[in-house]
Amino acid sequence: MPIRIEVCSRHIHVSWHGLVTADDLTALFRGLPETARTCGFTPHVLHTAEAVTDLQLGTWDACEYSLRRSRTPLPAPVKVAFVATTPVSGALARVFRGFNRNPNLTMDVFPTRAEALAWLEVGAEAVSGPSEGVGAAP
Repeated sequence: MPIRIEVCSRHIHVSWHGLVTADDLTALFRGLPETARTCGFTPHVLHTAEAVTDLQLGTWDACEYSLRRSRTPLPAPVKVAFVATTPVSGALARVFRGFNRNPNLTMDVFPTRAEALAWLEVGAEAVSGPSEGVGAAP
């Protein structure tokens, strides 16, 4: 899968690389909530996609993913930072940010990882406590 999910000390890092397809979004929709539930806290999320070489997914694929995510209950506010350093990653980030409708999910796009990580930390530390149901599919 060209999307890797890694738990870091205060966030989850989702690293996108290679060719990304609609099937990868389906895997991300399953994998991200499963990973979040194992954290012991409600994590914020950092997406990086500088290694993406191509996208084989359409606007509807991103919209469908975002609609499913918007119906996913989150027990606490979650911040999602997307680092966009290439035209492909910038397009991907803007599409997902534009389609986001989850009231407990705040998403922004940044030109560098340092800026994204700083934003994740400002005023929104990871919420400690059980993370049951974080991102559970409807």
